[in-house]
Amino acid sequence: MQEVPEDIIYRCQNGSATAFAQLVQCYERTLFAYVYRLNCTTVGRESEDIVQDIFLKVYQSIHNFKQLPGACFSTWLFTIARNHCIDLMRKKKTDSRSKKVEDKTMTDFVDYKPANPQKTTLQNETAEYISMAVAELSEPFRSALVLRYYEDASYAQIAQILQCNEGTAKLRVARAKQMLSKLLDKIR
Repeated sequence: MQEVPEDIIYRCQNGSATAFAQLVQCYERTLFAYVYRLNCTTVGRESEDIVQDIFLKVYQSIHNFKQLPGACFSTWLFTIARNHCIDLMRKKKTDSRSKKVEDKTMTDFVDYKPANPQKTTLQNETAEYISMAVAELSEPFRSALVLRYYEDASYAQIAQILQCNEGTAKLRVARAKQMLSKLLDKIR
């Protein structure tokens, strides 16, 4: 996971709006992708709005972040984001089986443009299948999978964010992969 320089955090904690803007710029795209992949949007709530709410919470509580040895700002940030998304999913309380898949696919977050139209179509279909399957996973497994494979988080970071031990984080990622494989078999 990407880390912001410590001096930016220190300046944010001392009220620097410029430093907070740098912090937002550093994590905005990553948080947007994370929120989108967790599928925690509600009717009328776009991922951009949710990310803005997360940054508001970060701004209001950044003074609580402590620069301790081994403490990562990104882990603290993603813990706030995950908790906010869980709250939204609880409010949503709709049947997860009837979720609509948006026109956006995972390839929206990748700057890859193949020259072959057939290959592009196949990649878009595959990304849509994966997106649908990930949306079907229960939250702890979805979070673990998204953090590991989309956000490139270590198992230690995943454990901190999910508030579990490292072994449990590894197990959730492994089980999420198994469930994802079964879901993809059903979708195809």
